[in-house]
Order: sequence, then structure tokens, then C-alpha cells
Amino acid sequence: MSSKITSGKRFEGKVVLVTASTQGIGFSIAERFGLEGASVVISSRKQKNVDEAVEKLKAKDIKVSGVVCHVSNAQQRKNLVETTVQKYGKIDVVVSNAAVHPSTDPTLETEESVLDKLWEINVKASILLLKDAAPHMKKDSSVVLISSISGYHQHDSWAMYGVSKTALFGLTKVPSLQLCSSFISVSSRTHDKFNPLKYDDELEFAAINMIPWPCSFWDYVCLRRRWLLTLE
Repeated sequence: MSSKITSGKRFEGKVVLVTASTQGIGFSIAERFGLEGASVVISSRKQKNVDEAVEKLKAKDIKVSGVVCHVSNAQQRKNLVETTVQKYGKIDVVVSNAAVHPSTDPTLETEESVLDKLWEINVKASILLLKDAAPHMKKDSSVVLISSISGYHQHDSWAMYGVSKTALFGLTKVPSLQLCSSFISVSSRTHDKFNPLKYDDELEFAAINMIPWPCSFWDYVCLRRRWLLTLE
């Protein structure tokens, strides 16, 4: 049985920026926002991946732009934000999705360089992206930090990756207090294994992965006035 979720236009007029969004969960998030009417800005480290993803989304009549951005690169990150603002005049939603898992070594055998990379991309880049984007976000805007079930339940081969994702829960709460006076919400969302190609039925996929298909969650987070709400 197939129960495909239909698209509305609940994000018409909204501008959504999604990092690491040329494949996987980032692409699925960008696609859903676009099908709901948003103008979407996607990004990735490689121009080829950006170009291919833009063409796929345009083929579905989604309003989309693509920008090369390695989130740990300050200039590229600022360019991503500035390009979005120059083209659309605002940012309504920022989804910080970029993350790496460079090593499966046990915790006490993890190299310092790996710890640095985990911090730089999985945590620090989200902080700096929020810092770059916040001045361009108005009342009822939203920031969503994509965490992971590993942030709650670490096992040894994923332990330090999990620690970096746990840090995002704290990062959700702290800027929420600062930005609530501007009516900007900051929330986080966890996911388990995300493989949209595995399932023909979107509802089955959503249930198995213990997250709602993006339309329902993003509708809840980004369309209602819940600027005092912090989700994990």
C-alpha cells in the first residue's frame, strides 16, 4: 500500500537556506520545502553536486538556487548567506544540516585532528552560520539544527560523533534565549538512519525512521508562532 503525501503551498513566499543539501536528508528537506512553495537555497562543497541537485529540483518546478559552501570556510559561509539575501531580500528559515563522521575509532583512541574536525563542522559551523544569518532574519523566522539519535544514545564507534550531536541540543537552547526577543525560534531535530531511496511509501519511511516526513515537522516549526518553544 502506498500513501504518498501530497504537497500544499504552505511556504509560499518563504526563503529557506539548507546546508549540505545536495543529497540525503538535506536534499529531502530542501525538496519538501520547495514543493510547499518556498524559494530554496541549497549548498554543498562541490559545484558539480550543487548543479546536479539544482537541476533535479528545477525539474519539479521548485524555485531553487545553489551555492558552493564548505560550512567550515568562513568566506564561503558568509557568501552563502549574502547570496541568499541579495537574491531574495531575506531569510525565513535556516536549516543547519552539515556534519561529518570521520572516524569510528574508540573514544580514547580518537586522534586530536578528528576531534577538531568534528567540532569545526558539526558544532562550530552551526554557531557561526547562525551568527551570520541572524541579522537577516525577521519576526517569525526559524533556525533548525539537525542533530541525530546518536546525540542521545552513543555507542563506541559513534561516540565522539554522538558527543558533537549532543552539543547541538545545548546550542539549541542558548541562542533561543537571545533570539526569542526578536521572535526567532531555534530548534533541533534528531534523525536515525536516513535513506529515502529505500522506501516506496513515504509514510512507511517516516514511521521506520521515527521522524515525520519533513512537511509535518517543518510546518510545525516554521509556520506557527512558537518563538518561545525549543524542540529536541
